[in-house]
Amino acid sequence: MRPALRRLALLGALLLPTALAQGAAAPPPPAERAGDTPLFPLGALEAGARGYALTTGANNRPERLEVEVIALQYDLGTAFPLVLVETSGPLVERAGGIAAGMSGSPVYLPYGGEDALLGAIGFTFPDGSGGLGLVTPIGAMRQAEAPEARPAAFGPPFDPRAAAPVRTPLLLEGLSGRAARLLGPLLAAQGLPATLQVPTRLQVQGRAGAPPHADADAAFEPAPGGAVSVQLVRGDLTVAAVGTLTLVEGGRFWAFGHPLLNQGEVSFALAPAYVTAVVPNRTLPFKLADSGRRVLGAVTQDRPAALSGTLGEAPQFVPVTLTLQRGEAQASAHLEVTALEALFAPLLATASLQLLDDFLAETRGGTAELAWEIALRGGRTLRLLAQTTDPADIALVTAALAAEPLALLAENPFRAPGLGRVALHVALERDARVAEIADVVLEDAVVPAGGSVGVNVRLQPFRQDPVVQRLSVPLPEALAGEVELTVRGGLSPLEADDAGAPPLSFEEFLAGLERSVQARELVVEAFVGGELQLLTRQLLPHLVSGSVTRSVTVEGPADAADPAADTETDPETGGAAPPRRRHPTPRGAPLGRSPPHPAAGGPAVRPHPITAAQLAAQLGGRLEGDDRPVTALADPTAALPDSAVVVTSAAALEALSTQPVAAQLGALVLPDALCPAPRVACPIIWVRDVRLALARLSALFAPPPPRPQLSDGAVVAPDATLGEAVSVGAGAVIGAGAVIGAGSRVGPGCVLGEGVTLGPDCVLHANVTLYPGTALGARVIVHSGAVLGADGFGYAFGPQGAVKIHHLGGVVIEDDVEVGANTCIDRGTLLDTRVGARTKIDNLCQIGHNVQIGPDCVIAGGSAIGGSTVLERGVLLGGAVAVTDHVRLGAGARVGGRSSVTKSVPAGETWAGYPAKPQRKWVRELYLIGKLEAIWASVRAQGRPVSGARTGDD
Repeated sequence: MRPALRRLALLGALLLPTALAQGAAAPPPPAERAGDTPLFPLGALEAGARGYALTTGANNRPERLEVEVIALQYDLGTAFPLVLVETSGPLVERAGGIAAGMSGSPVYLPYGGEDALLGAIGFTFPDGSGGLGLVTPIGAMRQAEAPEARPAAFGPPFDPRAAAPVRTPLLLEGLSGRAARLLGPLLAAQGLPATLQVPTRLQVQGRAGAPPHADADAAFEPAPGGAVSVQLVRGDLTVAAVGTLTLVEGGRFWAFGHPLLNQGEVSFALAPAYVTAVVPNRTLPFKLADSGRRVLGAVTQDRPAALSGTLGEAPQFVPVTLTLQRGEAQASAHLEVTALEALFAPLLATASLQLLDDFLAETRGGTAELAWEIALRGGRTLRLLAQTTDPADIALVTAALAAEPLALLAENPFRAPGLGRVALHVALERDARVAEIADVVLEDAVVPAGGSVGVNVRLQPFRQDPVVQRLSVPLPEALAGEVELTVRGGLSPLEADDAGAPPLSFEEFLAGLERSVQARELVVEAFVGGELQLLTRQLLPHLVSGSVTRSVTVEGPADAADPAADTETDPETGGAAPPRRRHPTPRGAPLGRSPPHPAAGGPAVRPHPITAAQLAAQLGGRLEGDDRPVTALADPTAALPDSAVVVTSAAALEALSTQPVAAQLGALVLPDALCPAPRVACPIIWVRDVRLALARLSALFAPPPPRPQLSDGAVVAPDATLGEAVSVGAGAVIGAGAVIGAGSRVGPGCVLGEGVTLGPDCVLHANVTLYPGTALGARVIVHSGAVLGADGFGYAFGPQGAVKIHHLGGVVIEDDVEVGANTCIDRGTLLDTRVGARTKIDNLCQIGHNVQIGPDCVIAGGSAIGGSTVLERGVLLGGAVAVTDHVRLGAGARVGGRSSVTKSVPAGETWAGYPAKPQRKWVRELYLIGKLEAIWASVRAQGRPVSGARTGDD
């Protein structure tokens, strides 16, 4: 123990006789309570008071620490007092002091015949302080609305600069030390006053495998003194801070006794933690722990005195998918990341670096192409592309670039983007695919206004022969006189002074991201009316660096233009100032495309081409042949030059290869099963799953959603709640108390009954009817004419005939379900009819009352399911299948089209027929039925009598 701290502890001991000599006090008033837990009042605190603390030790055993109060002090750089205590006991002795991970350990003192909660161990004195620590009072942790009167301080003063939070071990499952270091700047300071700042301790654990504590997770009950982890990232990689629960009151909890990141309102996941060891350390002992997988609740407040939240509440996390490809090798990771946008960039960079390091298994140079798909609240999806290269460490620079769009979204000044999901695909090459601009030659020195100039750019690829790229650059009518044209590669950014005016709205900001110049682009720019304007851009096979400026003289009508026509007054000089650019020049690293609405019946066309190599990266495929621009997605029977065409069969490929347009295609997407293919003189993208590739291509070329608007012809109840960016079409009716989630679209003529709820980003096409009691999750799509929540077909029969059974249940549609046109889903009798997440239901289907459909089911058109039937996960029904009531179809069961299911189907089996039976049995019966005529003829030919047979020719 340092001398100053030893004197401090001695003074505390000397104060004890003085406190005892004051004589017996009057009976204390009753303690305030938090549920069944009495709370110790600070006004009754005295030096020398003894109690205990609860925490979790090695092998996840409960441990008890002895505690003695030394002092109570204010004005320590926090907005709340702190209690200086000294802890002792076997755990403290073995560890050498208070260990990181003990933060939140509840401290109890006797009061009124009970053990009352004083607060939580929140701070310690590292560097040889032994068991000295500071307790955060429970009143400060709970942030009581009516705080108690400030009691007098007592005990020897101490220097708070010697104290630090009981550093929270950060579990990084699946992360190497190199990847974990990317989180260092984020966690270096916890937002505490300067007197109480200390870096969070990083613990690096091995890659996560199967959950090691599944049984313990199921039995875990949150209780004071128990170890918990607060998860920022879950899934294949885990980032979780370990601490101790202080108080559980009803459905609320408090923990740690200090902040994690001091972010205020947050949404982190609370999960069990399992302490394996307490490691002694001369500076600060620490707990080694595993993080559980079960979500106990959500941490909703990250405040200076504590973390708090609600048990049983789901945290707001964003799904993230990372996919890597080099040649035919692929790897992927699936994560859930806290929705706190300030954390997204460093967390995504960290996860990307770890996956890259694991995938490459070496530190080396190379080239990378990145493709993002970022779904935003309101239905908008950003699709961005970028490339990067590095001669020494491609993994590190790629990880940094992976986070850039998320960092830009988090920093935008307009509004919170509301991330829905993030997918990132990275295609890697070993070679440094870079070319530098060596020279630029203009074909003409003088050109007419509004004409074009030919520009020849000599490029020097790395260790390859030079190439010349010709560009035809259109010149705006406004240009006149001597004009400077700047030719630059996408790897060479604009000078800050030339970057142009900032965007004026969130839509402009997103458009700027989507139009950003890629590293593979060669661009030509010029100042037009005082603003830098991009005149042309060309995608190349190489990443391009360098910048060259050349002058051209423009002659013609523009010379006579009024120079003041497009100018405004400079507020500082009073002279003419260039006009403010309303659409910013494309800038930055990523480049994405917003597809327009395709013409009816024609190919889906993009406003700017994407290349075959970029498509291959997006699809996770392998490019064979040259790289070309792709402008549209077309059917094989209606292919156009520069279009992408998906072919699924050898016959279709043979038919396409005979067409002259085949050689002009931008890309031909083929399944690996067709390799080798007939020779086609166009780029081929080989993919493993051609149907999945078609789905991804359709998303790339799909039209963007319409801008959100509330039609004047809609009728919306005054107490209905509409989230941000909700659209409501003409003639739609939204009933009382209905709740429409952010970004949802309600089409014309839709009727939403009283109390209906829609999650975020739902789409109801025209004339959908949702009866009262219907609830839709997130991203649900319901097509025109569907009716959800009508009464089921239920009647009892009495002397007067059929008597209606009123249906009092509802309909619950979980996340990412799609319901086809004119499909009906009836409400439950007393319980809800339910459709599980990601299930897809085709047109003209009937789902009866009380039916329970599990997740990931597929129900083809014209099918009908009787009441109270259960479909477990992954059931597939072919077209026009009829399922009787009160049966169960097991997980993964399949039923062939036009079958009639009259009894339960075991899990994993395939049935067909009328009545349905195992497919092999049904096929055999059909075979035998086909043979009956021949068998009959054979029997008759042998003259054998057939029992029950009629005589004669019939």
